[in-house]
This record gives sequence, structure tokens and C-alpha cells, in this order.
Amino acid sequence: MPTSIKISPSILSADFSKLGEEIMSLDKAGADYIHVDVMDGHFVPNLTIGPEVIKKLRPFTKKTFDVHLMISPVDKYIEAFSKAGADIITFHPEATDDTSKTIELIKKQKKKVGISLKPKSSIDLIKDHLKLDFEMIYYNSDGLLSSMCGNGARCSVAFAYEKNICSKKMLFMAYDGTHEGFIVSDSIIKLSFNEISIVKENEHGILINSGSPHLLIFEKNIEDLNVRELGSSIRYSKNFLKEGVNVNFIEHINKNSFKLRTYERGVENETLSCGSGAVAAAISAHYKGLVKNYSEILIQTLGGSLKVDFKNDKEKYFNIYLSGKAQKVFSGIISI
Repeated sequence: MPTSIKISPSILSADFSKLGEEIMSLDKAGADYIHVDVMDGHFVPNLTIGPEVIKKLRPFTKKTFDVHLMISPVDKYIEAFSKAGADIITFHPEATDDTSKTIELIKKQKKKVGISLKPKSSIDLIKDHLKLDFEMIYYNSDGLLSSMCGNGARCSVAFAYEKNICSKKMLFMAYDGTHEGFIVSDSIIKLSFNEISIVKENEHGILINSGSPHLLIFEKNIEDLNVRELGSSIRYSKNFLKEGVNVNFIEHINKNSFKLRTYERGVENETLSCGSGAVAAAISAHYKGLVKNYSEILIQTLGGSLKVDFKNDKEKYFNIYLSGKAQKVFSGIISI
């Protein structure tokens, strides 16, 4: 089944004198969940509603109540909000002395668990509860922290397995969330990508964010292109100057096979192979109607061949996987 985006509008912006009517209008409009922000005036400065109000609102809809508890201490109120009609209870680890205990208290009420962090809090507060094998933090050659790197992630998977950090199947955190990694063989590494549901076009080409932002341009004879010059002119154009973009030039060879050359932001030059760019290229090819088979789309880069698989449901792309070789070429010691 495809993973889908859920819309969960908050009633915090509703007219509190007509909450029942507001919830019915959200239900009628097609909202998937009803998000209820509970604030105590202590953990956060605002004060909103308690379990009795939620209990009164429950008859107005059968939609999932996604209750976000911004209260401290949180544990002693979990049962009350559960009985009031919460379906999902999201809490803050900053509001409890024992995150594991709070999770178990919510599960005991047979409710789904959500964890939220304050903007300035470290992800270290929840790492142990995500059952991750490792975290990948990626820096570009300009020395700046970067977004998702598909090939860097595949190499990290190979390295983690070599160092006995994890088994042949692993879960790790990257810039854009969690990913699965698989050791297919001694040299073939497979990586999962998160769902992509937004594909846009502008005057330059197709825009896709596959963990990193990519602009996809279809051309002929891309081996003749000056990728550095063309890519730089677009990357530093008015539309992309602030955040930057990776500029990809794609050539359709035959059926499910394509050539790819990529100008990478942060490198500010052509890169030999871009994994997230390969994923974006494969999806853009499907978006343009150039491929009908979602499996084994071959992307040939200067650094080697990559294979992309995915499933599609209307505008959503899911079950996305990138696979290819990842070979050890050097080992050494860094002295700091």
C-alpha cells in the first residue's frame, strides 16, 4: 500500500465559541485528522484546552484526534486525554523524566505515540527511541553541512556493515529523515528514499526534492555540454541563488536507460555521480512519460551505473530504492 500524506489541521486557529461546527467543517472538507494543541501556560506560554473539552468535541467527528500535549509534567494526564477521545498522543521528551516510561504509558492506553521536540532541542533526546543503527551527517567539499547525499549514504551503509555496526539490513538517520540500507552483495548497496509527492516545473526544467533539491533538464548529447558553466549559471540565477539547487542534465538513451551529468551545489562543479540526482532523474523521466516500467530504471553517470526502483500512485512516488556499487578505495587514519 502506498504511503500517503495526511492532512491534520489544528483547531488552535478555530473560533473557540464554535468548535463543534469548526470540526464538522474540517471533516466535510476532507481533513484526515483533527489536530488538537493542548498547552498548559507552563511548558509553553499559551493556555488552551483540557480533556473535558476534547470529550465534548469527540461526538462531532469520527476522524482521528491527533492530540499534541505541550504540558509538563505529562505522565499524569495521559489517561485522562486517552479516555477523552485522543487517538494519537504526542508528547515532548523535555516534559518527562523518563521518555521510555511515557511511551509505555501511552501504549498501555492502546493509543498511537508521537514525539515532538522543541526547536532548540537536540535530536539526541529521542535517538535511543528510534532504534537507529547510526546517523549520517554529511558535509560538502565547501565545508558546510549539506542535505541528503544518496551515494554518501550508500557508502555509509557499506562502512557501517564493514565495521560490524549493524547487520545486512539497517536503519539510519540522515538530513531528511530515516532511511533503510541493505547489503545486497559484496559490492551492491541498496538504499531507501522517502516518499516524493511534489513535482514542479518552471522555465528551466523539472523540480524535485529527493532529500536534496534537484532541477532536471532533458537534453541530447549531454557529453558535449559544459556542465560547470551551464549548471553554475542556473544555480546562481535569481530563482535559486538563496538556497541553491543541484542542476541535472539527462539524456534518454533507450527504454529505461538514461545518462546523467550533475552540477552539485556545495561542490560548485560537476560531480562524478549523484545518488539523489539519479532518483530525481528516474522520477522526472516517469513524470514526462518516458518510462512506464517503475523497476530497474538505469542511470548512467560518469562514476558508474545506478539503478532506481519505485512505485507510483497518481502524483505520489513511494517505495523508492537506489542501488549500485560502493567499493572501498582507501583506508587511513585522520589525526586531529
